[in-house]
Amino acid sequence: MNVGRRSAALVLVGLFLVSLAPIQAETNDAPSVTITTHWVGEGTTDVAHAYLLTFSDNGTYTIDVTLHHERNETFLPSTQSIVWGSQDSLRTALVTFNTSLEWADVVELDVNILSHNGDAVDISSGRTMEIGRWNQPMDDHEVMLSTTWEIDQSYTNEEGDQRFALAFTGQGWQERVGQTLSSWELGNGTFQTLETTEDGESDLDLVLTQLWKNETIVGGMLVSQVFDARGFGSLQTTLVDGDTETVVQADVSQALLNRSYLEGTVGEHLLLEATGVLNVSEVGSENDSMNI
Repeated sequence: MNVGRRSAALVLVGLFLVSLAPIQAETNDAPSVTITTHWVGEGTTDVAHAYLLTFSDNGTYTIDVTLHHERNETFLPSTQSIVWGSQDSLRTALVTFNTSLEWADVVELDVNILSHNGDAVDISSGRTMEIGRWNQPMDDHEVMLSTTWEIDQSYTNEEGDQRFALAFTGQGWQERVGQTLSSWELGNGTFQTLETTEDGESDLDLVLTQLWKNETIVGGMLVSQVFDARGFGSLQTTLVDGDTETVVQADVSQALLNRSYLEGTVGEHLLLEATGVLNVSEVGSENDSMNI
């Protein structure tokens, strides 16, 4: 009697497991979507407001995308465009919005899958993001920090090559109170300028052994930045005046540099102590030359 009951129980368990198999298979085949930020624009510093949707297969989809973009407790109206594609045998959709992104914006993106390969479905996915800066906490804080910072403005115009480059590596202190983020750092770096005109060229190359940087950002926007530095380096200047060419080659023993950005105005002060050679010569003449 017990053997019969045990056999019946085993048969029932087997039937129960078999009945679950199609349900599990149906769940695994359900389509899904992953939302990835795609904020890189066409240029190296451009920011696009776009998102890449990656689906679970390479099928055909009908979707509905809803954006809630909040800035300063106000929702921004928006329009969207969708470009379909395929990547790594998976269906993709690049969704681009006409709104821009700013610090402290709150973005909520919802994607509803309405159909998959012609079959009606109802599957939702979403992401909520608060826009900040890389490695910058949004809450009030006081932390130690280490920074590598560089500006390089190199270009060529009708007069020749031009360059302004300032690099900085330092450590210091950072504090946020509300929307104001302040930092104070001490480090070292390099400073290079190349100025070319129709009358000549000036090339300055400095190694900054001590560089102090103070920076204030309010609401994600830079409002002030001060560099105060000292170092050494080299200077070469060429000046052509008619048939006379003047060349200065100098070793800079001490350089004092102050560069500031305050309320949209850039100021720069540079003091050099140097020794070197001054050569004045006549263009096209081998003998008419003087060194000082």
